Amino acid sequence: MPKPEQVPEDVQAITTKNALLLRHESFDDDTENILAAVLGVPAKTRSWEDKGSTWKKAVYALGAALIASTLILIFALMHYWILARPLSASIGGPLTTLILIAGALLGAWIGVRYEALKRKFT
Repeated sequence: MPKPEQVPEDVQAITTKNALLLRHESFDDDTENILAAVLGVPAKTRSWEDKGSTWKKAVYALGAALIASTLILIFALMHYWILARPLSASIGGPLTTLILIAGALLGAWIGVRYEALKRKFT
């Protein structure tokens, strides 16, 4: 094993360890143990290991989809108020339905991305 001053600073901790096993049969667990030894922190406290909870992602997705749908509804109401005819009369029923679906899906995607970014920067 090289001396600590012979290796880069970010991996010097490995020089104080003796024979950390790395086997084919338990590769994932062994690499986790090596990372914990080198970094000095378990996987639960590493920021890049945080994947977030499914419920939290679902709540953000649902919330953003509701916000997007509400904005589309407000736009449709303004259209009706200004032109005195429904949005479907102006652009057609199928396109109106497509806009509602696409808006909700886009809102859900934005919600999931927002949750991921929020988790990354906190």
